[in-house]
Amino acid sequence: VITPVTRASGGMSWALMLREEGLPIDFFITHSWQEGIYEFHTKVTESWPPGARHAWCCFLANPQPWERKDLKELLGSQPDLSDSPFARALSAPTCRMLLAVPNVTESVYARLWCVEEARRAIGRRLPVWLATDRGILHWPGRCSSIEEATRAMTSGRLRRSRAWSEQDVDAKEDAEVQLSARFQTVRVARCSDPD
Repeated sequence: VITPVTRASGGMSWALMLREEGLPIDFFITHSWQEGIYEFHTKVTESWPPGARHAWCCFLANPQPWERKDLKELLGSQPDLSDSPFARALSAPTCRMLLAVPNVTESVYARLWCVEEARRAIGRRLPVWLATDRGILHWPGRCSSIEEATRAMTSGRLRRSRAWSEQDVDAKEDAEVQLSARFQTVRVARCSDPD
């Protein structure tokens, strides 16, 4: 859907096709490309942070119809990837968190880009939240923004805001299994581009 529509609109990204001037980034989404669109959509919409309006996600932010060599150029030339769209998005002053979207196929951390995105987010002291099809795991109740939730999660006075239901326990277990699916170590994380 994305590639043919954006190709017909001049070959830009989906995000720029819809809003040429761009939007501020409230949070960054990391995923491994191994999930189906329905799994991705359900987890992201169910886990959308309260108060957030705009997310940055690679398949919407990067121009999918571009040729491989052009995409490689877009990814930058710095060995530390600091000039990549991913690094620029994560370093945006408005970016307040990273949302990791696990899937039923493999751990997101089996993909090298996901490892690097998490490393950058942690380096910036951004909270890393885990998306599930039942909402963000461990989101503190009554928090209406990423900042409020981060303060609550880092305070020593955090109390469970509600009793966990059987569905919450199932969601937690599913997410933990998906996050670690066949995961051994980041040392064997793969890069989808051998060049």
